[in-house]
Formats: sequence, structure tokens, C-alpha cells
Amino acid sequence: MAIQATYGTTISVGGTAIGEAISITPAQIKIGTIQTTNLADVGNTHAHTFKAGLEDAGEASFEANFEKADFDALAGMAWARTEIAVVVTIPAPNSATYTMQGIISGYSISSIGVGDELVKCSFTVKISGNGYYAD
Repeated sequence: MAIQATYGTTISVGGTAIGEAISITPAQIKIGTIQTTNLADVGNTHAHTFKAGLEDAGEASFEANFEKADFDALAGMAWARTEIAVVVTIPAPNSATYTMQGIISGYSISSIGVGDELVKCSFTVKISGNGYYAD
């Protein structure tokens, strides 16, 4: 098994390549549960029973060094409130491209520090549908 470094990983949002991404948090998919326990259930288990429900693909987020053009483009996508594609590409040796569809549900200029620090921004995308898939 090849160990994967993060260098070379890229992200694009709505067709805009984020040139200075510094962290990406992929969506954490959760499967809902439906309790099926009923009054007729008997036995020694003394436990609830469940059935799988709908999938909630959660949210993906990323942080980048602030670049006005990228920030303005993504803020415009958020204002448009339309579904966009988020594409994360992982380089070799474990090459993969993951695509998620969703809406930008939050964004901010997240860090303005004192002295020798970079201005950063962050975006959150609420994933719609089945989560993400590998290309």
C-alpha cells in the first residue's frame, strides 16, 4: 500500500480552481436510521430494531489563502444559490478524482492575524444527493 502525501491535491468549485487551498475536509456521509421497534416485539433482546434510512452526504469545507478573484467568484456562486460541482483531485500514487454536487452554504474571510500571517478564507458546501463519487 502506497502512503499518500497531500502535496499536489487540488480542488475546484463550480469550475473555479482554488489555487491556494491549504486544507480540504471531505463530506462525512451518514445513513439515517428509522426505528422499527413496535409493541408486538417480544423476546429476550430488550433492544430497539432499526432500518436504514436516507443518506445525508453532509458538508465539505476547505480553507485557502485569500485571493480576491477566487473569493469573489465563489461568493457569487453562493449568492446565486445554485448547485455547483466540487472536484477534489488526489495525485499519484493513489490517483483519484472525487466529485460532489452541492450548494455553497457558508463562506468567510476567516483569519486576519497580526504580523507575518496570511489572510485566509473558508467555504462550506452542503452536499446534495448521493454524496461523492470517484471518476
